Amino acid sequence: MTIFNDLESVEEWIKLIFPSVQTHLQIAPTTLSAGIMVIGLQNDNRTNETPFSFRVERVYQLTYYGASLEEMLTTMDSLSQASYQTLNIPIQSSLRHMRVKSFSISQPALQDGGLYGCTAVMATEVREAREQEAVQKIAAVHAYYS
Repeated sequence: MTIFNDLESVEEWIKLIFPSVQTHLQIAPTTLSAGIMVIGLQNDNRTNETPFSFRVERVYQLTYYGASLEEMLTTMDSLSQASYQTLNIPIQSSLRHMRVKSFSISQPALQDGGLYGCTAVMATEVREAREQEAVQKIAAVHAYYS
């Protein structure tokens, strides 16, 4: 899996929950308006687990802009609830999922133009198999009794 594919998978998951939200990947638009969510990769960390697999931990930053404080907090709370209800986000073009480990919301702030903004941090993990060298299978097994 690639980082960008996982980023798009998070975007797709958010659009399932909030179809009317306008999403942007990694970079906020120059002109902000209510109903915009910026989805960005904050951190990527990989850890060896076994000789056959490793764990990819990614942290996403989700920044939402709302017209009112109540609407913005309600949206972020709903997203947090959804992350803990489903626990898994489907990965695009795959039968695999990324697991949601944590979801935290920061303090809201009044932005220029009267919008309210709030950032959430969502930590996820995916386990990936290492590429293994193909080995020749045993063609036949013969048992001899003496």
